[in-house]
Amino acid sequence: MADTVSSEPVVIPTVTPQNRPPRALQRRFVAAYLILATLLGGAAGLFVVYLGDSGASGSSSKWSTWRPTASGSEGLKQIATHVAGRYRLASGNQLVGVIAGKPQVQNIPITAIAIKGQSGAGTQNGIRIFTTKAGAMYTLCGLGNQCSILAGTGGLSQAAERGKLLLLESLELALYTFKYEGSDAFIALVPPPPPGLVPDSVRKKLLRRAVVLQPSDVKPLLDKPLGETLDPTGKISAGKLDLGESAIVARVGSGHFFTYEYQQIPDGTVVLVLTPLQA
Repeated sequence: MADTVSSEPVVIPTVTPQNRPPRALQRRFVAAYLILATLLGGAAGLFVVYLGDSGASGSSSKWSTWRPTASGSEGLKQIATHVAGRYRLASGNQLVGVIAGKPQVQNIPITAIAIKGQSGAGTQNGIRIFTTKAGAMYTLCGLGNQCSILAGTGGLSQAAERGKLLLLESLELALYTFKYEGSDAFIALVPPPPPGLVPDSVRKKLLRRAVVLQPSDVKPLLDKPLGETLDPTGKISAGKLDLGESAIVARVGSGHFFTYEYQQIPDGTVVLVLTPLQA
């Protein structure tokens, strides 16, 4: 049987007095994080309006100008390549590389997803569990430490803009995946903040972040052409999102962004355990 999957967090270097972020930076990070949360909450209402106008266009037989020519693993790779090439840093360099495949860790299948802090029908002790028989997983990876994005220092405001871009890229990956692959669950593992940008204790909590969606979460977007949701052509750069794209980012960030850990169950497969990412 495969080795037991470890749920221990990645070990990161100890912060020394020489490289510890100053208290002023820690306060700036907390303030910036709270401001971002406020912006996400305020824009969530815009997302409701933005989705409301699905109209008769949902019956269009041509959902997108581009589509994968293969299905299965090859189809997922084509989606990853197409979408990854569109998202850019302010420098013009590609934001991240994207690795596509079936949900798994250390070659062990992820067969279920458990979300903490839930309520209502279908929950068990505050946890909602659903299986993933036809899921897809994408790993978004920069070229820095632990897949973080190499983009210079840039400050917290630029880091927040890159974070929005990661959420929008994750959503576009999900839409193509649901539309053309018929997946029942979408997982995007996104990079942590680069070392030195935020306090070590904060970064440790953000080492494992994921965007997780089911088709029902984005049904209004799947029912109308992609071009009515976002510009499916050209490049998208950090700091240049329009009103509709910002509203979409708010919706994804407020309801489908999590920290995660792995738990192996008696049948040898893995459950992805999610905790909502709160500001």
